[in-house]
Amino acid sequence: MNQQKILLTILLLTAFGCGSKDQPVSSRLPESSPITADRGTEQQTIQLGQAITQIEMNHKEMETIFETRDVPSTCTRVVQSGTRTECHTENDRQCRDVSFPVCRNESENVCVNVPDRVCHTEQFPVCQSIPRRVCESVQKCETVNDQVCHGTPPNQSCTTVPRRVCHAEQACHTESDQVCHNESRERCEQVNRPVCHTETHQSCHSETRQECTNVPRQSCMEVPVTTQQQYPCMQPQQVPVGERLSLHTLAQVRINLLNPRNLDVSQDQLIVTMNQGMISAVARSAKGIQYQIREVSHYVNRISDTEEVITEVLEVTAMY
Repeated sequence: MNQQKILLTILLLTAFGCGSKDQPVSSRLPESSPITADRGTEQQTIQLGQAITQIEMNHKEMETIFETRDVPSTCTRVVQSGTRTECHTENDRQCRDVSFPVCRNESENVCVNVPDRVCHTEQFPVCQSIPRRVCESVQKCETVNDQVCHGTPPNQSCTTVPRRVCHAEQACHTESDQVCHNESRERCEQVNRPVCHTETHQSCHSETRQECTNVPRQSCMEVPVTTQQQYPCMQPQQVPVGERLSLHTLAQVRINLLNPRNLDVSQDQLIVTMNQGMISAVARSAKGIQYQIREVSHYVNRISDTEEVITEVLEVTAMY
């Protein structure tokens, strides 16, 4: 336990720049392709019956550093040793124009005029004179003389006074009235009526198209003959040049054991695991005691790019 606490103190002093001044520090890292391993798993097993309330878990993750270097190797090159004649058959396409008739059926509408009698009904007015007697009153007048006397006889004197007398007479004469009415009559005339029918005839014309054929011919050419020749050379390769620390994780786990029924837990174990910065725990009981494990707090303090400190509090309750 004391050794683990001393290790934690050394790690914290190193993280805050209090390490040894004689430690060599590389001024330039080589051109490299680091390969980081998976974050490992750390486990500790404690007896629940012992008076252990805190444990420390320490895990370092390293990465391999590779450098590009020219190393002796064997290369292959193509060398021409001569030529050879290769022949193959090619097809030349020869075409010529060929005329051929093209016919198609065409439909034509043919019409002729046929004489026809067309009749229709028309309305004609028919009139006649009907005589009628027309009478009117005519005033006729004449002058008559009246004898007007004055006094008494024998001293009576008379004079003649003219008087116009008028009376009405009927004057009649005959007049003719024109009375008309419509009569239907059929009227016919000769017309030319078109009669049509469809006639089909064949229309032909000449068209020209190309007919092509493949004429084989042999084509030859000189091709180089090559061989592969091996020779010593230098080639760049990735070679490992060392390791460096990628992450140093130090976990301080505090365990609070609650045993309200005073059960016998002296033979029981608690397995604490740290995996990828996470703390978990599993209890194993020899007498079938059930445990409830609860995370009370979890705190991560990242000191630098390569160092972190995890503080974890677990509460373990023994239940029957």
